Amino acid sequence: MLGEAELVAHSPRPDLADLGRISTVLNSDTPATWVVTGDSITHGALHTNGWRSYPEHWTERVRWELGKPKNRDFVIDSGVSGATSAELVARFGERVTAFSPRVVSIMIGTNDIATSGLGPEAYRANLVSLVGSVRALPGSPVPVLQSPNPVDPAKWPGRVGLSRYAQVMGEVAAAQDVVFVDHYNDWLNGNGGQVPLSLLNDGLHPDERGHHRLALKMIKDLRVFDPGSRVCSLRVP
Repeated sequence: MLGEAELVAHSPRPDLADLGRISTVLNSDTPATWVVTGDSITHGALHTNGWRSYPEHWTERVRWELGKPKNRDFVIDSGVSGATSAELVARFGERVTAFSPRVVSIMIGTNDIATSGLGPEAYRANLVSLVGSVRALPGSPVPVLQSPNPVDPAKWPGRVGLSRYAQVMGEVAAAQDVVFVDHYNDWLNGNGGQVPLSLLNDGLHPDERGHHRLALKMIKDLRVFDPGSRVCSLRVP
């Protein structure tokens, strides 16, 4: 007979209310603006080698493949190379508020670990602040937290502790009832616990394959995956 803790572990977790709110946005006739913000990984410059970044894959999935009227939605990529959680807090108005979003995705942390004064607890406080700022906007937009991907420890030894930042983001998401897209563990779990170097361009930034992997995880977790979709079934050579 299972004990209480085991029953909890084996029981399906109830859906977050925010997943239902995202579903409402996806099924609404009213145009919506999605803001996808973060650092260079979200910015998507250079390291995609001319292929689409994960926000661009998401745009294709929502604004084209889901058909009308979602083609009237907008997806704004306000990621900026070099950004940290502290900078995003300071520049929240221009990176998020300015676009009157319905959903706000935040992927941040890769630069925090390499920035003085932005240890895990400062990072935690900034994430809590960002979630609160999103929810406080008109219409109470839906926040989505997306963890950074793992990096090559041989090339980036100063960022080997990035797993702690991904863990902190997961803890904040759980405490704040926020949808959490855990790329960090998704990459490791799909590769025997090792960093999948083939998904990285320079050991840190995802390449074209890495960005598609990020997009697929986002698409699956936000429940718009379809194996017949060209985005979902794309094979990057």
